[in-house]
Amino acid sequence: MKHLLSLALSALAIAASAQTTIDYDPLVKYNAIDSVRHIVSVRYTGGTDALVSMYVKNSDGGNASWDEVLSCTAFVGSNGVGKVKEGDRRTPLGDYGMITAFGIKPNPGTKLPYVDVDDDTYCCADRVAYNKIINVKHVPHKCRGEHMIKYEPDYNYGFFFDYNKERIVGKGSALFFHCTGDKNSTAGCIAVPEEHMETILKTIDLNARLIITDNSQDND
Repeated sequence: MKHLLSLALSALAIAASAQTTIDYDPLVKYNAIDSVRHIVSVRYTGGTDALVSMYVKNSDGGNASWDEVLSCTAFVGSNGVGKVKEGDRRTPLGDYGMITAFGIKPNPGTKLPYVDVDDDTYCCADRVAYNKIINVKHVPHKCRGEHMIKYEPDYNYGFFFDYNKERIVGKGSALFFHCTGDKNSTAGCIAVPEEHMETILKTIDLNARLIITDNSQDND
């Protein structure tokens, strides 16, 4: 059984490596895709640090261009980037879409669907609803996932992006973009100051893209 688990995790590692190499300029790729008007870029710089930029497209078609409307520092997983499995405390690399926004605080005015986090809100780590934000009253079971109401101020505001959208058990769950708390790292999420998180939520829509890249070698 241990050998099979090791083989499975090795396969996940190879797949993750193949899927997360960004060999294109996202601003160029999405320039001609009219539906994509917002890009949130996370550039890993080493340790648990990253730089976040938000870009807004200012026109359509072939003459479209991008304005950088926000720039700030961020924290990532305590073991850096390159997520492979649940619990490795790494932030995934890649190009991701939006699922939903959420918050312990009321909806700040986002265009995304918004989950009001309360005592019944979990991000499930069980097979019944792996890697989904659920209300345990609607999916009754003893949930072993994150009890989201307990993560204040980190989950005052945030959004859920579609890492592991196939919901493969063991590949990783509850990967969010959220507010910073009292630590200078996360368990694999991306964290920014609350005022910037609120601005991002007020700006992006469901067609926005989250691009996470490893730029740590740029500092060498």
